[in-house]
Amino acid sequence: MTTQQLHDFIHANAEAKALADAGNDAGCAALISPSLPKVRRETRMSYLSIAAVLGPDPVRRLIHSVEGASANDVFLQKIKLRMEGNDGVDLAHPATRGMLDQFAALTENSTIPSGLTAADAAAIKALADQPQTVSADEVSAAWAVYRPEGRIS
Repeated sequence: MTTQQLHDFIHANAEAKALADAGNDAGCAALISPSLPKVRRETRMSYLSIAAVLGPDPVRRLIHSVEGASANDVFLQKIKLRMEGNDGVDLAHPATRGMLDQFAALTENSTIPSGLTAADAAAIKALADQPQTVSADEVSAAWAVYRPEGRIS
């Protein structure tokens, strides 16, 4: 989030704006951090790590999809090996996200029965969307235009 975006976010929240105006940058940061939009970050996960978060059922369907699609595809066979090991794949990578969507489409079209559903794909992709936080110093920088001397508190 840029300084300008943070400024705009604070300005749109009356309580956060009041805290920033009063110089309570730490209070403002604590208030707005939970409501900031999530950001997509590199998130490497294997079958086991996904199952630890979402439970075994979506992973069973994912395995079924990968197995069904990888029979004649060397690339998917390599993905399968990464998913079975500790390395996993990056759930934030556009290719991974596209592959999950394709698996869901194959299930929807009955090409791979009992495979990954659209809801499964969305849940797995959501694991790469991480909360973002801001610090008191970032609030100070965003609100600096109103405080030439910098942070008040």
